[in-house]
Amino acid sequence: MTQYLSNPGLICAGANSAAEFFSALCEKRSALRKLSVCGKNFIFGRVNTPLPRIKDRAYATRTNALALYACLGVQEQIEQAVQKFGAHRVGVVFATTNTGVQENYAEFFACGKDARNFISQDGESSAPCSKIPTPNGENFAKISKAANDKFKNFCFERNSHANPANFIRERFGLKSVAIGVSSACTSGNKALIEASRLIYAGLCDAVVFGGADALDELTLQGFSALEILSEHPLKPFSEARSGTNLGEGACAFVLSRECISDVAILAHAANSDAYHITKPDPSARMQITAIKTALKSAQLQSVDYVNLHGTGTAANDAMEALAMSAALPLAPASSSKWAIGHTLGAAGAIELAVCYEAIKQGVIPPNFTNDEIWLGSEAEIFCGVQPRRGERNDEILNSKSDQISCSLGDENLQNAQGKISKSGADKILVASKAMHGAGDNLHGTDDKILDDKILKDAADQASQTSEIPAALSKFNLACQAKKARVDTAMNLSFAFGGDNAVTIIGRA
Repeated sequence: MTQYLSNPGLICAGANSAAEFFSALCEKRSALRKLSVCGKNFIFGRVNTPLPRIKDRAYATRTNALALYACLGVQEQIEQAVQKFGAHRVGVVFATTNTGVQENYAEFFACGKDARNFISQDGESSAPCSKIPTPNGENFAKISKAANDKFKNFCFERNSHANPANFIRERFGLKSVAIGVSSACTSGNKALIEASRLIYAGLCDAVVFGGADALDELTLQGFSALEILSEHPLKPFSEARSGTNLGEGACAFVLSRECISDVAILAHAANSDAYHITKPDPSARMQITAIKTALKSAQLQSVDYVNLHGTGTAANDAMEALAMSAALPLAPASSSKWAIGHTLGAAGAIELAVCYEAIKQGVIPPNFTNDEIWLGSEAEIFCGVQPRRGERNDEILNSKSDQISCSLGDENLQNAQGKISKSGADKILVASKAMHGAGDNLHGTDDKILDDKILKDAADQASQTSEIPAALSKFNLACQAKKARVDTAMNLSFAFGGDNAVTIIGRA
């Protein structure tokens, strides 16, 4: 069953449509800017466009305002679907990772009426930290007691991950299912997968799907605590990459069983390896599996363009380079997060729009290439060694043009495969046993220096990774915009917890 994609509705930092965002990518313009939140400086992709006002308190969040803006961009397609199939046959699947957190936080802890929240609906500036007490161990009891009388006014519905989906269904008068998706960084991509499944199962004839996230203080501080945020503009697959930046935005499509465009979903795949709560599996085994599964389902050997997850963190870029080298070494590929930041629940949907525009416009968008391309190393892949930190980019961020300009390049990213043989893995195990013996002599059997199982797992992983053919040591990182016929495009999303999602769209 062929399922067709509408044109996207989109809003993100520096762009109010998919075409506008795609032009910024091709012209190598970034909307990342400095932002100070409670005394900490961040690089952030913030939406400055005035957003629709939402009167219903249960839905009055900046996340929903972003979602509504994006959905208004496909309002005509929504109305046509309702006219064609009936409101009871049009569903909603919308992704988010946080919704209403800052609004509820401000209300619950009784910010004054004049206090301005970081992500209020209209995007006003952050309130002073003193206005928003932090419930730490020392003052939590006191704050809780003081806030008890306000608890009855706490709007639980705002914090539901289904809140954007329910809001969109109600706002557009739809009568079918409304599903919220929240699987961290794969959420936006999985929204398309779930929408496709609804149509395939015969539960809907059309589905409004997408993702939206407005960044709040909680999310920023949480990612900061993980030490993966960079004080510099993020640089996917750069030698100077030093972490990611966050952003906000939304994107929406209509997926229909009726022909509403010449672009359709061709295949999808998803899996999870549960490798680590925050780190990707450095061997990229399940990521490679997801890519190959999607290709097989679409009956393709390769695709014309790949939008990379490309967060600019050491661990993700190393893993993704390995996955691409093994599964799609020739396909032109680039990340788009360098321009607007990582928009979390919205990222997969926004990057699907990049794939859509690449097909429609016949252009391969470029990766950020202001620095030397990372060539990869065993140390980074297997030991988690951080790459060198890039130089501060204050001059660029404060320039009169208010844009980040990138140099051109045509290098292909090279990724060194971990050449650790089975014999090498066996040597690791021999060493572990020897050290175990030393530990037993020094500390007794219950206090061992090393855990044999941990080292065995590491050795097995090293051995498995080495099985990837050495010939697959490169992938085609697009370093400049290039005119090309794009009939098929793949969207990659990788999330915390080892969650992976791959979608392929193309000309129907």
